[in-house]
Amino acid sequence: MRGLPLSVVLLAGLVHGAETSSPAMREKLRARLAETVAPLATVRSAEQSPEPASDVLVLEPFVVTESRGVRELEKVLADDRQRQEAGRFTATKGGTIYRSERVELGSWWSPLTGWQLLKFKW
Repeated sequence: MRGLPLSVVLLAGLVHGAETSSPAMREKLRARLAETVAPLATVRSAEQSPEPASDVLVLEPFVVTESRGVRELEKVLADDRQRQEAGRFTATKGGTIYRSERVELGSWWSPLTGWQLLKFKW
């Protein structure tokens, strides 16, 4: 039962398709399309060339600057770079040699604790 409606639709499509493939139908279809497309082309050309408006609005010149978010991001990145540069190891002042999530290896001097060579983070 399910195959019967499908076969009917397919046969109707084949019969209808054979009917529209004739040259006379193609010419009729082309003529009908030409009738409907021609007015659209004239309307589009009229839309593309609008008449100039008589009232012209003149604005004061203005300067576009960078956004506040970009400035803040650049400042944070510069501070982070400066912090990393300050923390680098040198033989005279010490600093960080190796850093992982829980361990930091280097040398640091503090008057309260003295020299530290290893820092643990818990």
